[in-house]
Amino acid sequence: MATIIIAQINISSAQTKSKPSSATHAKQLPEIKQYEYLPDAVQDMPLELQYFDGKAKVMSSFRKLSENFVQLFFWDASYVDHLTDLKKIYDYKEKMGASSTFIIVISKRDKSTMARVASALERFKKEYQVDMDIACIIGNKNLDQLFKAPVFPKYVQINPKAVFVNENSLAELLKNRARKN
Repeated sequence: MATIIIAQINISSAQTKSKPSSATHAKQLPEIKQYEYLPDAVQDMPLELQYFDGKAKVMSSFRKLSENFVQLFFWDASYVDHLTDLKKIYDYKEKMGASSTFIIVISKRDKSTMARVASALERFKKEYQVDMDIACIIGNKNLDQLFKAPVFPKYVQINPKAVFVNENSLAELLKNRARKN
């Protein structure tokens, strides 16, 4: 079983140069509650994967990823332990094997810039001696609307049956996943 890990960083749309695509337009979607199935509209919602290294964009969806256990890590570069948590998520991904995918979702709500995000990711790679290509979902307003949680940082799991399971901490996510293996 492969695992998709999605992390979210908040940045300001006013300070970015990327233009929103049709994949980023907010839809009238309900908040998904814990243990609910993702509606078809959410499963088919376009997810535009972009790369900081200039690779071509790739279109995907939760339905296309449905054979995998999807992990969403809502991440903010201003959070004190963001690099430490990112390293734990990266280590978790490595334990899951080569078919795991690591994706960062950038919300555009904070006052950070794309340059700040790129800088944080480069610092992460150097500090933890990690050599990885990082895919990003930039400006998809629907993800914040769909997966609300009263804690930050927040962790979300979507199982292969498209059921949303909220995780309140990285430790809980890793502990629960270890029990399932």
